[in-house]
Amino acid sequence: MNTFPNAKNADKFYNLCGGLNDPELAFMHLNFVLLLQKLNTQLDSYFNKFGLTVSQVMILIIVFTREYETPSSVAAKLGVTKANINGVIKTMVKKGHIRRIPNLSDKRSYYVRLTKQGRNLLTSLVDERYKLLESHFGKNCEKHAEKLGQSIELLGIMSEHYV
Repeated sequence: MNTFPNAKNADKFYNLCGGLNDPELAFMHLNFVLLLQKLNTQLDSYFNKFGLTVSQVMILIIVFTREYETPSSVAAKLGVTKANINGVIKTMVKKGHIRRIPNLSDKRSYYVRLTKQGRNLLTSLVDERYKLLESHFGKNCEKHAEKLGQSIELLGIMSEHYV
């Protein structure tokens, strides 16, 4: 997969990485970063049709997986600050996707939980996205999904060692 606009740019990059032990690995890394950027842009555009951001969708998924979730734990799972996540949660509460539930043992904190509207929205997103993937991959959808799962697992391992 060559995501560089042309071979001349690829050659420049190889020359830049010439002192490295493995310029091919550096080239793959750059392509990976470019692919991530492209995917992020496409996801932003896709979720925008639903009036959502990527962060909001990730919060819906995280909150869906547990009955009660604290803003701090959501922030930790997304790798962002609690201050950042509080603003996103406030927006999602206004939209009616999640609700705040007071923490009875600690009045300073609260839990977040999906509303029925938020659950329905997440279900719609997942259903539509699956249909899109199924139409793209056709009968090989399960085979490609397995390979994608393995790739994601490998990327997860890599991310633990990559800064």
